[in-house]
Amino acid sequence: MKSAVLDWLFAWQQAINTRDYDGGALLFDEDVIAFGTYSDAMRGRSNLVDRQWREMWPYISNFRFAFEEMTVLGTEDALTVVICPWTSRGLAPDGSSFPRAGRCTIALKHSGDALLAVHTHFSMSKGSVARVQAA
Repeated sequence: MKSAVLDWLFAWQQAINTRDYDGGALLFDEDVIAFGTYSDAMRGRSNLVDRQWREMWPYISNFRFAFEEMTVLGTEDALTVVICPWTSRGLAPDGSSFPRAGRCTIALKHSGDALLAVHTHFSMSKGSVARVQAA
C-alpha cells in the first residue's frame, strides 16, 4: 500500500510543479472536499482546481512532499489517510522567492487499482509565510 501512496504523492507533486491541472485532477475524486488557502471548504474537483490550484500553483515552485516523514494509516480495502510535511518556494510581489513549509492530510479512497483523493487539508507550518504573489 505504501508504494501506491508514494506513487500517488509523486504524481501529484509532479503535477503541481509542472502546473498540470488536468493531470492533477485525475488523481482526485469528482466529489472531493478540500480545505485550502483561498476557501474555507470547497466541494468538487473543478472547484478545487479553479478556486485553489489555479490561484496558488503559478506562485510557488519546487514543491516537495517530505516522503521520509510521511505517515500512512489505513488498509488497502478501506480509506487511506496520509499525513505528510511539505516544502516549496513562494514568489513575492517583488519577484524574489522565499521558503514555504507546511503539512497536509490527504484521504485516499481505493477505486479499482487507482487511488483517488476524497479530502485534502493543507496548512502552513508555524512561522512560514502563507501569502504569495497571488494574494
